Amino acid sequence: MLRAPPATSRSSLFQRRRAVACSCQSDKSLFVFGLGYTTLGLVRQAEAQQQWFRVVSTSRRPDRLLAFETQAHSIVRFDPAADGGTLGPEAMDALMSATHVVTSVPPAGLPLYDPVTRSQLRLLRRRAEAAAAGDAPWLQWLGVLSSTSVYGDHGGDWVDESSPTRPSSRGLVRLEHERAWEALAAAEGLPLNIFRLGGIYGPGRSVLDSVARDAADLSGAQKRRGRQRYVSRCHVGDIASVLLASMDAAGGGVTAGSGRDDDERSSSGGGGGHGGGRSSGSSSKGLVSGAGGSTGGSWAAQIFNIADDEPAGRDEVEAYARQLLSLPPAPAPEMPLESGARKLQQAGTDDGGGGGGGGGGGGGGGGGGVGLEEKRVLNEKVKAVLGVRLRYPTYMEGLAAIAAGDAFPFRDLADVRALKG
Repeated sequence: MLRAPPATSRSSLFQRRRAVACSCQSDKSLFVFGLGYTTLGLVRQAEAQQQWFRVVSTSRRPDRLLAFETQAHSIVRFDPAADGGTLGPEAMDALMSATHVVTSVPPAGLPLYDPVTRSQLRLLRRRAEAAAAGDAPWLQWLGVLSSTSVYGDHGGDWVDESSPTRPSSRGLVRLEHERAWEALAAAEGLPLNIFRLGGIYGPGRSVLDSVARDAADLSGAQKRRGRQRYVSRCHVGDIASVLLASMDAAGGGVTAGSGRDDDERSSSGGGGGHGGGRSSGSSSKGLVSGAGGSTGGSWAAQIFNIADDEPAGRDEVEAYARQLLSLPPAPAPEMPLESGARKLQQAGTDDGGGGGGGGGGGGGGGGGGVGLEEKRVLNEKVKAVLGVRLRYPTYMEGLAAIAAGDAFPFRDLADVRALKG
C-alpha cells in the first residue's frame, strides 16, 4: 500500500525556501508590507534580478496568495486587527533580518486612528532598536508608497517634490501618513524614501479594460474625473523600476541630520535627467515651488514623484484606447470642470496656499462644490537622482504595450488574474 507523504507545514516550507535562498551571494533581503498589484510587480522584478537573498511579503490572508510563492519569495501573515498588531515568529525574523523594507498599505485614516499604520511604526521602531543594540543589521532602505494627491489643487500648474502640499481631505490623510513615517525615521535615523505615485495603471488594470463599459455604468465621481484636464499617471512597471533603482542607490534615503540641500532641491524640479518628454520642456514654466511636504528642520526624507511625462485628461486617453481596440469614438465629452483654485481666482479670493479642506470627492484647495484638483506632476527627480529611464514615458507607450500583450512587470497576465481571485 502506498503511503501518503507527510504533511508539510508552512513553517517547514519557509525554512526550505530560506535554505535555498542562502545560496545567493547577496546579503540583500526585502520585506514588503502589503502584497498587492503594485508590490507584486516589484517582487516579480526583484526575483528577476536574482540579487536578493530573500523576499518576504505580508498579507492578511496569505493562504489566498500561495500562487505567488516561489523559492525566492514567501508570504507571511500580517493582520493587526486580528493579531494585536504583532507578527508571527517567521515574519518577525524576516523583518529583523531585512535590509530593505517597503510599505504599500494605504492609510485607513489619520495615523492616530489607523491600527495598521500604528502597528507598522511600532514594528519598525522595534527593529531600529534591535539594530542599535547589535541584534539586527542596520536597515539600508525604507520606502513608503504615497500619492500625488498630497499636492492638492494647483490650478493645472506643474508641481515637483518641493511644491507646497495643500491637499483636500482625501489627500490630507496621505500627507499625515507621510509625516508619521518621517517622524519615526527622524527619531531612529532611518533612510526613508517617500514615493508619491500618480494614477496607477498596467496590465489588467487600465482604461483598455474599462473602455467598453457603457458610460451610464460610471459613478458620478468617475464622470467628474473624466472631465479633468490633467491626470498624471504611472505604469506599474515604471514604479517597480524606480523602487529598485532607489534601493540600488546606496541606501537611497537621507539619514538624520543631513537633509536636502539646494542642489538636490533644484534637481527635483527640472533641468538635467535622463530621457526627454513633455515635462522636461515645461519644468520651468508655471512650476509651483515652495516649502515641500517634509516636516522641516535639518532632517528630511527623500521624496520622489513617480509619474509619466505627459499628464492627460481621461477623455484623451480613452480616445486613444478606443483606437487601439478598433472601437468607434465615444460621444463628445462634457466641458471640463474648473479646479478649485481657478474658481477662487475668478472670484478674486486668495486661497492662501493653505491646506484647504474642500468639499466633495475631488474638492480642491478650498473651492468647495465639485471642482477637481488640477495639477501636472513633474518626474525629473527620479531621472536626475536615480538615473531612471521610463519604459513607458507616456500613456501611449503604456497602453500600446498592454494592448499588444505586454505583461511587464508581471510574469504573465495570470499574475493579475490571481490577484483578482
